[in-house]
Order: sequence, then structure tokens, then C-alpha cells
Amino acid sequence: MTQLDGRRSLSPTSLIQVERRLSGVLIVDADGIVRHDNLAARHLIGTDERTLVGRSFGLPIGEGVAQVVEIVDREGVVQSVDMRVARYAGSDFAGAEVWAVTLRPSAPPTVDTTSVDDRLARLDDAMSVTYHELGNAVAGISAGLTVLREAWAGLEDADRLERVTRIERAASGMTMHLKSYLDASRIENGVFEPRPAPHRLLDLVLEHLPDLGAHAADVEVQISANATVDVDETHCWSILSNFIHNAVTHGGPPIVIRAATVGPETLIVVSDSGPGVPAGHVGRLFERFGTAGEASPAAGSGLGLWIASTMAAAYGGRVWYERNSPTGSRFCARLPSAHRDERLPA
Repeated sequence: MTQLDGRRSLSPTSLIQVERRLSGVLIVDADGIVRHDNLAARHLIGTDERTLVGRSFGLPIGEGVAQVVEIVDREGVVQSVDMRVARYAGSDFAGAEVWAVTLRPSAPPTVDTTSVDDRLARLDDAMSVTYHELGNAVAGISAGLTVLREAWAGLEDADRLERVTRIERAASGMTMHLKSYLDASRIENGVFEPRPAPHRLLDLVLEHLPDLGAHAADVEVQISANATVDVDETHCWSILSNFIHNAVTHGGPPIVIRAATVGPETLIVVSDSGPGVPAGHVGRLFERFGTAGEASPAAGSGLGLWIASTMAAAYGGRVWYERNSPTGSRFCARLPSAHRDERLPA
């Protein structure tokens, strides 16, 4: 679009006046000459003249699509303008082909666009991971049910139970990932709030153990009867279940939960006897999308340990990783307690 220059004004048209509209409105003919304007357009472009009619605007481009263009005002200041263009045969111009041009000042940025772009990118990553994992889980469950239905009559009871158990594991994994994604969304959007509340940890774990589905059979609980936490029940279980899910995915049985209260803190340890975390992954374990093992379709979203770390920190606690002996991993958390003194069982 060319900058306006002075030309002889044409006769006013009979178009309805639109001076009170917020948007600038111009009619431009096939020669790029303004045939009609309104007050908003004149103010936007910054002319001292009563009308822009008869001056060159240049042929508008981008019909039907909003675009951002730059206009130089009378003081030489460049401003960004949102422009929309529609071509039509104007009855007020003896049927000549003209363009209706609508101009509106671009809204000034009210947010840090870099931050917005980063958040959108992270959301897109999380959605892609979620779609991939849930898609795999649903496909596995569907295929497993189909095979089970078609082969039911020829299967022994033990075979049926084994197939149902595998389907249940897939379903519980899908539920775990959905919960992790919802927790991550709350944290990312700033709506996660710690809600301290005293709980006996053993009761809390035993109550939620069935949430693990078939994986519950792989977990051994060694929690002191006097161990307590001053943490919202769902948040505490989210921390623990993410540790357990990580042990199930990357570790190996037995998976043991140990916990005891020492003064104002409760130490929780979830250990497994798997291969342990590769040295190259340890530094990123608790980062968003960090994982405890090599990437694979079954490796998980990389959200769980980050969620556990973020939630523990919100309560003034912390999480960390240790190697287990002789093999495996120990994921540990210190959380506020109800101030009972009890030593961690050996």
C-alpha cells in the first residue's frame, strides 16, 4: 500500500455517512484513488484535510483476509493498522469496480507474547503426548477386549484372568496419565493452591492403593502407623502415585513404600529393584517432560516427577532421587508432618 499523496478532490458521493464508527472506512477505485472516506479514516491516517477523497491510496491487497499494514501519519510516525478489504461493484460509482477498505488501529500488546508463545508450545507438547499415550492405551484396551471376546470359549480361566489383568493395567495407566495432565494444567495455569490438612499417611495410602488397579499387587507398604502429613489428601497421593507410576514404568518389583515422621517432617521413600536411572537422565528427572528412562511409547509423559516436585515445593517440602542398593531407584520426598516423632523402619 502506498502512502497517500495530494490529488484533486472528486465530487462527494451519496454514500451514507459513517463518521461515528470506530473503524476507518475508505472506498478505493481500480486506479487506487480514494472515492469515499469517513472521519475515523481521516483521524487514523492523520490528515489535516477535510477529506481524503481524490488522493492516492494504492490498490489494496488481501481481499477477505485480515492483515496488518503500516501507515505513515502526517508527522511521519509509522503505526500498525488492521486492514480488511472487500471488492464489489459499487452502485454509487456507476457500476465501477471498487474496494471497501476497513481500517482499525492494531490493539497494543497487553501480555508478554514470548511467554504466551512458550505456554502455547508447552500446551501443544502436552496435548500431543496426551493424545499419543491415550490413543495407545485405548487401542490396546480395544484390541485386548476383541481378542478376549473372540477367544473366550477356548481359553482357560487362568488365561482369561491374565488377559483381563493386562487390560486393567492399560486402563489404570490411562487414568493415571489423565490425572497427571489435569494436575499439570492446574499448575501451569496458576490455579493450583496448597491446602494443608493433617492425615495419617498409612490410612491415606491404603485408601488410595486400589487406584493403582492391577499395579497395586506390585507394591509393598512399610509405613509407620504414627506417620502423618500436613498436606491435602489428593495432593499427597498425587506425589506418591507419581513415584509409584515411575517405579512401575521404569523400575522393577518389589516396589516398596516406606515412611516415618521425624519432628516437623515426614520422610517418604518409594524404592524399586529395576535397573536404576541412567546417569544422563538424573539431572533432568524433575524437569517438565524429563523422564527416568529412554523415550518410548510406554515411557510416560514426563510430567509425573515434575508434578511431584512442584506440589511438594508448594507445601515447603522437596523431592530427590537416590540410587537403591544393590539395584534400582529411590524417589524420596520430605513433606510437613503433624509433628510426631517416629523413625523410618529399617
